[in-house]
Amino acid sequence: MTSIKIRINKSRKNKEGQFPLVLQVIHLRRKREIYTPYRLYKDEFNSEKEILRIGRRRQERIAYIREATEYVVGLKKTMTDICNLLEAKKKNNYTVDDVVLTYKQHSNYNYLFVFSEYLLSTLKKEGKEGTFCNYGRAIKSFERFVNDPSFTFDKLTPQLLERYRSYLRQRGNRPNTVWFYLYQLRVIYRKAVSMHIVHSHPDPFSSIEIKKEKTLKRAIAAEGIQQIAFADLLEEGETACLARDLFMFSFYTRGMSFVDMCYLREENIKGDILSYRRKKTGQLLEMKIEPELKALIGKYTDPDSPYLLPMLRQDNSYQRYRQMQRKLNKGIQRVGKQLKFTSPLTFYVARHSWATMARDEGVPISIISSCMGHTSEKTTRIYLAEINHDILDKANNLVLNAWNSKKKKNALLPYKRAGKEFSFCS
Repeated sequence: MTSIKIRINKSRKNKEGQFPLVLQVIHLRRKREIYTPYRLYKDEFNSEKEILRIGRRRQERIAYIREATEYVVGLKKTMTDICNLLEAKKKNNYTVDDVVLTYKQHSNYNYLFVFSEYLLSTLKKEGKEGTFCNYGRAIKSFERFVNDPSFTFDKLTPQLLERYRSYLRQRGNRPNTVWFYLYQLRVIYRKAVSMHIVHSHPDPFSSIEIKKEKTLKRAIAAEGIQQIAFADLLEEGETACLARDLFMFSFYTRGMSFVDMCYLREENIKGDILSYRRKKTGQLLEMKIEPELKALIGKYTDPDSPYLLPMLRQDNSYQRYRQMQRKLNKGIQRVGKQLKFTSPLTFYVARHSWATMARDEGVPISIISSCMGHTSEKTTRIYLAEINHDILDKANNLVLNAWNSKKKKNALLPYKRAGKEFSFCS
C-alpha cells in the first residue's frame, strides 16, 4: 500500500520564513518527497487535515494559496494514478523510487524550457525584473542553440555545454558574454536541483570551467576627472551633458551606481545628509552633502517630481530605466571620445577612480570598502587600479631610510660569511 500525503518540509526554511510544499510518498516503509514550486508560512498549512489555510491575508497571497491548492490536489491525483498503474503492472513489486521516476517522466518541469518559463513567471510576479531579464536572455540563447522545445534536463551534459561554449564564441560573443550565458544557465539548473526536479549526477557544470575575465582597472587620475568636470559639451547635446553630470554625481557620492542614482528621491535627503539603500545589496549608506554635490542636486531640482534626478520623472518603469541606461551609457562614452581618453569612459570609471584616489591618499581599504558599500575588502580590491610605481618606490624609500637609520647605529656589529668577518662599515 502506498501512502501519499501533503506536507510542508519544516527542515528547509527560507529567508522569508516559508517552507516548501511537498508531496510525501511512502511505500514499503521508504519515503520520498516531491517538491512543488510553492512555499508556505507555517500557519498557512494544517498538517492534520492536509489542507492549505487562507485566513486573513492580502489578496495576492490568497490567490497564491488557492493556486497552490489547485496544483497540489492535481499532483496528488496524478501520483495516485501512477501508483494504481504500477500496482496493476507490477502487483506490489515496485519501490518508492519507481513511483518518483514514473512521475518525473510525466512531469512537465523536467523540460528545461518549461521549468524556465515557470521561473520567469515567478520572477515577474515578485518584481525581480533585472533577474528576469538575465534569465530570459540566457534561455533564448540556449534555445537557439539546441533548437528543441522538448529539451529535458537529462540531455544537459558536459559535452553539450562545451559545444554551446564553442557556438557562442563562433557567433562573436566576448569572453564575459560567454561567461554570462553559462553562469545564468547553471543558476537555472541548480534551482531545478534544489527543487528536486533534477537528480542527475554528476552536475554537468562541474567538469567545465566557467570563469569570468579579470576586471580591467578602469580608474583615471585626478586630472582626468577635472577634464570631465569642466569639459565644454554644448555641441555634444543634452544627453552628453546629463551623462557628464551623473558621472560627477557618482564621483561626489563615493561611486554611487547608476541604478541607485536613478531611483534617488527627495526623502533621501535629510538636512545636509544623503542616505540611500543600495539596490544591489540593500545596504544603507549615508554621506554628507559637500558643496559640489549640493550644486548638482540644485541644478536638477524639480518640485513637481519626487525624484532627485531627471531620468525617471516621466516614467519609472523598469523598461524606462533600461532605456535611459542605454542612452546615457552612449552619452558618457561620447564624452570620453571628445576628451580623447584611450579607454572607454563609463559610469563605473567614477566608482573605480574614487576608490583608487582614496587609496592613494592613504585611506585604509577597510574604510574605502565601507564607503562604497562593499561586503568584503576583496570586492573593493577589484576596483583599485594597480599602484603607480612612483608610490611603490616611495614606500620602498621609506623602508630603506628606516633600515639605514638603524644600520648606522649597528655599523660596528660584525657578521660572518664563509668564515670571514665583515661589517656594514665602509
